Amino acid sequence: MRIKKLEINKLFDRFNYLLSFDENEKVFMIHGYNGTGKTQILRIIEILCAKRFSENDLKNLNCHSVQLTYSDNSFLKISTTDKETNLCFSKEEGKENTKPLSKSGKDIKNEENILSILENYVPLERIENEKWIDPVTNKLYDTKEMISNFSQHFPLQLHREIKRITQGKWDTSILPEIKTDFLNTRRLDYIKTIKRHPRFREQRYPAEQNTNPLISLSEKISDKIKKSSEDYSKISQKLDSL
Repeated sequence: MRIKKLEINKLFDRFNYLLSFDENEKVFMIHGYNGTGKTQILRIIEILCAKRFSENDLKNLNCHSVQLTYSDNSFLKISTTDKETNLCFSKEEGKENTKPLSKSGKDIKNEENILSILENYVPLERIENEKWIDPVTNKLYDTKEMISNFSQHFPLQLHREIKRITQGKWDTSILPEIKTDFLNTRRLDYIKTIKRHPRFREQRYPAEQNTNPLISLSEKISDKIKKSSEDYSKISQKLDSL
């Protein structure tokens, strides 16, 4: 599976982009002035391809909406507002009947158990699955608002589980798989300086990050080629023995 198209709306509340990826081209170059979002576009692609949809990752998209269209014309669309984030997937480009990504059954069951426990701690009444009411003021809260406004009432041992509820666990099993490798090439600018100044190396980069990222990726690709060659060799030997 490959990326066919990427549409970004209001990147940094300012820029709109439409990037089309020709499957016949092996190299695609993004260029532009400083501050126009070149690096951020790559971050968005990385987040979407890696299916990293935590609350923090979605906030790091820094755009109002983004749509990633795959080579089979299915697409993933993410739209954000001040109050909520929506993730939808459709198997055919142009179709309006997109399917919202939901939480997995296991996460839903765990969330329900936690919320049932919290009913005993907050000074609210739960009137619906995602609705809570203050019996004194009659003010309504959704679950995220309840957690944000009444966290001081929660038992400490549940704080980690409650954080997972606010972050959300999306069921990404229906999304296509795209394998990607990203290099932070800015680190290449410091290679000569690192070699000349050990102190600079220790301050800027941990020991495990001192390797040239291009060398690391080359070694990774080389290992994959070797493994594939070994697999093909075994298959060939089996066929010859038939």
